[in-house]
Amino acid sequence: MRWLRRITLRDDRGAVAIIVSLLMVVLLGFAAISIDVGRLYVERRQLQNGADAAVLAVACSRGTPQVTTVYATVADGTPPPVWARNAQ
Repeated sequence: MRWLRRITLRDDRGAVAIIVSLLMVVLLGFAAISIDVGRLYVERRQLQNGADAAVLAVACSRGTPQVTTVYATVADGTPPPVWARNAQ
């Protein structure tokens, strides 16, 4: 009976599996948080793009010809002409 007690106190073969399983839970938690935060930034950027497009659409429909040209070229991604940049 003494040999059984001595073996169980010094035997740590399963300790690594327990530590790995606990650390795996923490690692998966961090991965989930990082994915959620990344998705939050993507959603925020999409909402901002939509708001910017709405503002440009209103400016194009209500503005003067110079403002319409400037905002239309900015929305297309092409730089505004020189005369439009000087008008600002």
